[in-house]
Amino acid sequence: MDSFKVTGIIAAPCTAFKTNGDINTDPDLMDRYIKFLQDMKITGVYTTGTNGEGPSLTVEERKTVTQLWVDRAKGKLTIIAQIGGCNQREAIELAAHAGKVGVDAFACMVPSFFKAKTEEAVVSFLEPIAAAAPTVPFYYYDINFFTGVYLNCRRVLELGKSRIPNLKGAKYSCREMPGLFDTSLVDGMQVMSGTDDQFLPILSLGVDVPIVNGYVGRIFYDLHEAYKNGDMKAARKHQERAIRLSKLREAHGGGIGSVKAIMKCFGFNLGPARLPEVTFTDAQVEALRQDLKKNEFI
Repeated sequence: MDSFKVTGIIAAPCTAFKTNGDINTDPDLMDRYIKFLQDMKITGVYTTGTNGEGPSLTVEERKTVTQLWVDRAKGKLTIIAQIGGCNQREAIELAAHAGKVGVDAFACMVPSFFKAKTEEAVVSFLEPIAAAAPTVPFYYYDINFFTGVYLNCRRVLELGKSRIPNLKGAKYSCREMPGLFDTSLVDGMQVMSGTDDQFLPILSLGVDVPIVNGYVGRIFYDLHEAYKNGDMKAARKHQERAIRLSKLREAHGGGIGSVKAIMKCFGFNLGPARLPEVTFTDAQVEALRQDLKKNEFI
C-alpha cells in the first residue's frame, strides 16, 4: 500500500438500472461496458460516485455494484469505490465491504445536509471510515459544488496524514484551480482531478490523473500524449474538443440523464436515471445523437 498510486485515465461509470429501477447485473452488459472503457484508453473506474448515482442507492445496492465491478473488472481496470454519502455508519459498513471484496482503493465524500464547518470535522468524519478497511488505499473526495462544503482540501490532507494511515490523497472535483494546485503540494499525497474540460490546465499544474466520463477517455489520452511530446497546438485542439463535448451535453440538459443518453448513443442502454435526475426521452436521445454525429463524436 505504501507505494500505491493511481495512474492513467479513470472513468466515473454509470450504474446500470433495469426499467423498473433495480440494479442491472447482466454480466454481458458489464463485459461490453468494460471493453468499451478499455477501448477508450480508460485504465480504472471510480464507482458509485456522482455518475454512478451512489448517494441515490441503498447500502445493499451499493454493495451489489461494488461486487459487480470487482467480479467483472478486477485485473482489467483499477477499481476505486466511492462509499460516502450523508451517513457515517453506512459509510463505515460500505468501506469494510469494499475492503473485503477486493477493491484497489476507496474514497469518501462528506455529508451535504449536516455540513462540516471545519477541516478538523472533515478528518474526524473520515477517520473511522478509512479505518474500516485499513490495508486499502483511501482518498478524500472533495466536490464542494455538490456537497456545499467549501473547506481547504490541502488542510484536510495535512491534518489527515498523521491520523489516517491509509490516506493516499484526494479526488479534487472542485472548480477552483488554485485549490487544486495548493492541494497537490501536500508531500506524499496524490491528487486526482474530476474534470471533463480542464485537463490541459491540470496537467500544467502537475496533476496527471483525471477522473472523467468514460466516453471522453480517448480525447484525454490523445491530449496527454501531445502534451508529453511538447505539441501544445495539438494538445489545445484536443482540449477544445473536450470542452465542446461538455458544452454539447449541457446544452441538451446535462445531469446524469445526459450521460446515460450519450452512452445510449454509443450503444449502451444503461437504463433510467434515478429520480430526481431526469431520464431522456427517445426523442431527446435522438436529438443528442444527431448533434454528436454532426460534431464527429460518434
